Amino acid sequence: TDTLFPDWVKHNIFDPLGMSNSYVRLDPSQIIPNASQGYSTGEHGFIESGDLAAAYGAGGIYTTPEDLAKWLANFNQPKVGTAALIKKMVTPRVLKDGDTLDYGFGIGVGEYRGLKRYSHGGADIAHRAMMTYFPEINSGVITLSNNASFSGGMANDLVDLYFADKLEKEEEEETDEGENEDGTYTVSEEVLETYVGIYKIEAIGMIMEYSIVDGALMSEATGQPELALVAVNDSVFKYNDLEATVLFKSNPDGGVTTAVHTQGGSDYTLDRLPPYEATIDELAEYSGKYFSEELEVFYTVKLKDSSLIAVLRNFEDIELSTSEKDNFSANVFFIQEMVFKRDEQGAINGFEVSNGRTKGMFFEKQ
Repeated sequence: TDTLFPDWVKHNIFDPLGMSNSYVRLDPSQIIPNASQGYSTGEHGFIESGDLAAAYGAGGIYTTPEDLAKWLANFNQPKVGTAALIKKMVTPRVLKDGDTLDYGFGIGVGEYRGLKRYSHGGADIAHRAMMTYFPEINSGVITLSNNASFSGGMANDLVDLYFADKLEKEEEEETDEGENEDGTYTVSEEVLETYVGIYKIEAIGMIMEYSIVDGALMSEATGQPELALVAVNDSVFKYNDLEATVLFKSNPDGGVTTAVHTQGGSDYTLDRLPPYEATIDELAEYSGKYFSEELEVFYTVKLKDSSLIAVLRNFEDIELSTSEKDNFSANVFFIQEMVFKRDEQGAINGFEVSNGRTKGMFFEKQ
């Protein structure tokens, strides 16, 4: 008989490493000993959240910091796999243009304050995980949380605390004129106004909108909750509840057309979009029924109360918003970008859907 994935992982990874408190959950009905309930924030406070039990690997794995420490130790003295295999896992890929990625086979590879670092973070509906390992000192940090608001950035804080004598000293930043005594920084609303607008990360099709609420800069990404920004200086801001920053680049005339969003060790260019507002007639042009042969799924796009929506069977109406012609985003995670396509005569013949995991899924107009 075929071996189930949870059994395979237990016999080939968990047992050889002595990870006796680690499990791959077979289905949501399986009871995991001492499992922590996941929590996220709802309209009236904390709510219980499940896990991604059906997505083996991306979710459904239960473990402890003690067991994960045994997994990290396998990088130093392999019990599962060979030294050659481990080396291959942590060797960054090189692109055809010569650029080296910061990723091996499932492992982030880079440096942190002078030390080589292997790392990876994870998240499902409510649970959060971050693992950092420094092979040169055979030490690392593991953080696990059942709170969706937990930031993996705490792992770096713990690294700074416990391994201070092993790390290169950070350069001391000069105090800016706008810096307050408590370490915060005040940016005038006049400057903040120059950053307000809608930006697009062309590489992944994500739309970021920046606005001012009660004198503070706020951000809202496609399908994501609104986040407050905290100033580092006049042009660099940290996101609240997100380990990321944004740098706004001012032109000689004082205007801003680009910014750089940095997250997970990668930089993403944000291009500011010119103001755009589609008319009712323009929105009506997108109406119709669309079918994906690959997914065997229909979407109906239509006007509702002067807005464009997408209708999917057995699902709530999906609101579509646009900031440039033929390009839309939605209020659901699986439609980060919807780009309508036209034939040689300019008539709409379909659309492509992309998100963080999928790119260019085509739906043909019927």
